[in-house]
Amino acid sequence: LIDALLTLARSERGTTVSEFVDLATACEDSLDAAAVRIGDRHLKVTCALEPAELDGDRLLLERMVGNLIDNATRHCDREGWIHVSSGRHDNSVFVEVVNSGAPIPSDVVPSLLEPFRRANSRVGDSAGAGLGLAIVKAIATSHRGTVALNGRIGGGLEALVHLPTHETPLNRPANANGDEEPG
Repeated sequence: LIDALLTLARSERGTTVSEFVDLATACEDSLDAAAVRIGDRHLKVTCALEPAELDGDRLLLERMVGNLIDNATRHCDREGWIHVSSGRHDNSVFVEVVNSGAPIPSDVVPSLLEPFRRANSRVGDSAGAGLGLAIVKAIATSHRGTVALNGRIGGGLEALVHLPTHETPLNRPANANGDEEPG
């Protein structure tokens, strides 16, 4: 819990670190780290990983991807499935994690991006504190990106993160003309 809160605070503060990161590699590493849970729950995992390269805070971006994978493996129904994809679209990169699972009411889905929010079916269990997706949102925001969640018809969740690959350093906000602000 403390580690998650510190990561949330760090990501909300923004980032001044900028190094090369490939989100496809982060997806592979996160799936490797989740292999025991995937095996124990008999989950079927499919991937469509294309390069998703950008400059950013490597530790935060890897944590973001790890949280997406962790969320999917925790809340996927036993013997269910997870699909992970990454790639590039125009001037942005994306990571998408989709999983089977219990239906989530559409009015609850947006609140899952807020700290300590969980779907009613998960309240009171020991599967986390409700910070994972809030951390995803904070990290995406600190990298000028977006997160979209959608409940799936039939159950489960789609999580899609888009991050820009622009050249403006992350710690120097751009003005309306796209030029760096003096700082």
